[in-house]
Amino acid sequence: MQYIVKGADGKEYGPVDKDVLGQWVESGRILSDTMVRNTLVTSFQPAKKISELEQYFVQENKVVDKNTGKVLAIHSLTEAIFRSKPAGVTRRFLSWVSDLVILFLVAFATLQVFSLGADADSLAGRYQAWFTFMLIFSFSYYFIGLAFKAQTLGQWWWGVMIIQPSGSPVMAVQAFFYTLISVPFWPLTILTAILPEGRVIQDHICGVSVVRITAREA
Repeated sequence: MQYIVKGADGKEYGPVDKDVLGQWVESGRILSDTMVRNTLVTSFQPAKKISELEQYFVQENKVVDKNTGKVLAIHSLTEAIFRSKPAGVTRRFLSWVSDLVILFLVAFATLQVFSLGADADSLAGRYQAWFTFMLIFSFSYYFIGLAFKAQTLGQWWWGVMIIQPSGSPVMAVQAFFYTLISVPFWPLTILTAILPEGRVIQDHICGVSVVRITAREA
């Protein structure tokens, strides 16, 4: 099932699946009264009424006089207080390793394809074409994942995502430049453990935070 979200600015965002929808709730982008609909219908309804999101909200309870039907008290709807925590060196490293494993498997498989039927004279050209393909594929893998899902497959596995410090989703231009500079600045990630908010230089340059989302009760 895919969903469309109507933002406070009146614009519609999506379609996205329920997992991304949950991430948007956790990051504070979707509140209980944010209007959401699935792509099979045209009418929106508050997020708190979407079955896939019920777990994120505490439903409103009313105390009613059984004799008169008069509402005596209302326990106002309260939402769980969600906060993002810095992903930390370990999670960032494990996410990076996981993505490298994925890229290695793709590289190995595609190398076999590029080498298929090549003779000694054409092999060097095939290797060059394969290398170019892997550069483009690797960049696209990170950029598309970060721009449209806020995380790569490796980050998804380890519960890591990138957001703006305000909690809003990253913009495509941020994802582009973050992908571009992440490789040369990667060694600085070890400083995550000692820097404020766990943000290293590449995070500050691109205006993002690498976080894991947790929740605590209000």
